[in-house]
Amino acid sequence: ILFIFLCFINVSLVYAAECPKITEDSIVVYNAGDYDSVPYCENMVATCAGQNNLCTSGCYPLTIASILATYGYDYEPEDISTYLCDKFPTNAQAREYQLVITPNEEFHNQFSMTIEKIGKKGDNVSTLLAQVDQTLADNKILMASVYGGAYSGSGGAHYVAIAMKENGQYYVINTGRRDSSGFVSQDYLIQNVLSILNAGLYIVAPTQCDLVADSGTNG
Repeated sequence: ILFIFLCFINVSLVYAAECPKITEDSIVVYNAGDYDSVPYCENMVATCAGQNNLCTSGCYPLTIASILATYGYDYEPEDISTYLCDKFPTNAQAREYQLVITPNEEFHNQFSMTIEKIGKKGDNVSTLLAQVDQTLADNKILMASVYGGAYSGSGGAHYVAIAMKENGQYYVINTGRRDSSGFVSQDYLIQNVLSILNAGLYIVAPTQCDLVADSGTNG
């Protein structure tokens, strides 16, 4: 009798779910040049010739928005930047994104995503590359903070994303310069991303990719 009773207890199962597969056609890239009239925060200059706006200083919200849109989430760069300016005005205006990225659950929950730091400046490149390959194999996207390199037009700090790997090449999302996103070789990725990490290397993925609740009967 006890066996039969236990077989029909209702339980809530939690299991890992796979992220949707990323393809080249599904990748969305927001370009900074399309936001030359969008202030980053209130009272900031809204022109590419100015300072601190989505065109000149919005690589972080533009990259986050590109990642979420690639997963099919309906968020625009303005949604990300407005939230950052409202909730973290000091950090946003100073562009101190690393203080907001992780482990800030409020930010993650707002946009139904998880952000996990898996690498930092000075880490072994071979180790970083192995982590990148594993993450992409799990259909999760990486975001990298870099300092200098081919993707940073000014030679300063910049954010890019690594969206997928195909035929030994890596698709890099670069919101800072039009037509600069696309597939690059492993050596190019190492030289212009992994070997010049600044704030760090992060996994960014929808929350549903990690935990999904499923109520059912354990029989």
